[in-house]
Amino acid sequence: MLDKKDVTLLFKGSSNQRTIDVPKSLAAGKIIAWDPRDTSMSPNSKI
Repeated sequence: MLDKKDVTLLFKGSSNQRTIDVPKSLAAGKIIAWDPRDTSMSPNSKI
């Protein structure tokens, strides 16, 4: 698995790991991958 290691990836250590959007996954009843374009980095955004 060390061949998949990539320190430039957000929130994960290797390219074979998925980042899961937990609220959307729970609502849909299936795994939904997190899309960073759906995330606001504004200090005024609500979580």
